Amino acid sequence: MADEVIDFYQSYRKHPQVIDSNKPLSRWLYKPSGLRQSYYYLLRTGYIKKIVKKGKPYLRLTSKANEKLKRDFPIFRMQKRKWDGKWRIVIFDISEKSRLLRNALRRKLKELGFGMLQQSIYISPYNFVIDMYEFLKTQKILGKAFVLTAKHELMGDPQKLAGLVWQLDKLQDEYGYLLHRIYKMQEKMINRKITKKEKKEMIQIKDDYLELLRKDPCLPSELLPHDWMAEDVRKSILKL
Repeated sequence: MADEVIDFYQSYRKHPQVIDSNKPLSRWLYKPSGLRQSYYYLLRTGYIKKIVKKGKPYLRLTSKANEKLKRDFPIFRMQKRKWDGKWRIVIFDISEKSRLLRNALRRKLKELGFGMLQQSIYISPYNFVIDMYEFLKTQKILGKAFVLTAKHELMGDPQKLAGLVWQLDKLQDEYGYLLHRIYKMQEKMINRKITKKEKKEMIQIKDDYLELLRKDPCLPSELLPHDWMAEDVRKSILKL
């Protein structure tokens, strides 16, 4: 995860035209009042700090922010861990009458990066037993949903299984297309300043990358294709 980003609030004050005002989120987040409030709140609470490199202002995530990310998004604390060869399996049987609870459970599973093996059966290579127990207890659905731990036995090749469950081929194609766009943008930036239109495209590339991160289950390397492009994209985004 990148711990430094350009000081976007300062950039906005100088170049407000690079924001796509046709997007509802952009209209709220990047208008002066909304952005200013978020900017100073994060500085005041110690989640970010401002640094200057070569005359340019940057924002850096603090250790406090990293800890909060790991609490709020447990998948982050699992990244780069080796797979222990076990699956955490969530099985549930929640009736149509309780579909709000069922949908809430599915959202939680998606948030934690679980993949659907079969209808009402989800799996993860990571140990989220405590997180799931707290969620099931809070939602009062203990006994309607169960969390099991099982070794990978008689399930075929684990990489092929992961590819099917999380549709990694499709995600790999999206990473590849994004990497192609980044390379084209980098070529345009050689020996000349980029245009306003290209600045918008750069912002769109970064937005699309964040959307891809939402889809990426952040699986351990043992379950990923050997030519997995996520790391190449991450490094290229940082350079961009």
